[in-house]
Amino acid sequence: MKNEKITVFLVDDSEVAAESLAEELKNSLHCTVRKFYTAEDCLMHLGEHPDLVLADYYLDADYSKRMNGDQLLSKIRKEQPHLPVIMYSARNTAEVVRRLMRLGASAFVPKEKNFIRIVRNAVARQVDKIRTEYADTIARREIITVCLLFIAAVFVLHWCLPEVLPYFMIALYVVGCIWLFFGERKKERTTGGHSSNGHIIKPQN
Repeated sequence: MKNEKITVFLVDDSEVAAESLAEELKNSLHCTVRKFYTAEDCLMHLGEHPDLVLADYYLDADYSKRMNGDQLLSKIRKEQPHLPVIMYSARNTAEVVRRLMRLGASAFVPKEKNFIRIVRNAVARQVDKIRTEYADTIARREIITVCLLFIAAVFVLHWCLPEVLPYFMIALYVVGCIWLFFGERKKERTTGGHSSNGHIIKPQN
């Protein structure tokens, strides 16, 4: 993820539905939403590397030969296996849900009462997860960098100023403890997320 807004690709063959969902996500989650009305158009722009895809199951209402949502999901999994994809549909039968979960959907949201709010919460959870993973990656890189600098500093002090080395180790220990303490506090503040009431069906581990 970049230090910018989260980018969501929204795929729905209904312009009205797409506009409603896009406005909700932009206003409540402050993310960038790209709207597509066909699966084919979405796949053409997949190289722009969105952070999340939100797609309707039925995408062939107007043209029977158009690619459907499950086909879109399957192709995304082949091209970008780790890209989160949330599917939704008015047809929430067990067969449809199981098929989408097998294909690798991150979540399924049935089109029912409070649908937009539930979709927003599902997207919010994925956004929190993306940001947490990004923060963890940055933290690991910082730890590796600090370790390399520490090794270099110890080597230099050992050969040039050996009498300073014990004081340096004590100071480094104190700084490390402070860094870890404030790092955990920051992580706690940023990983507080949105929750739903169990309306989102997730794949079983």
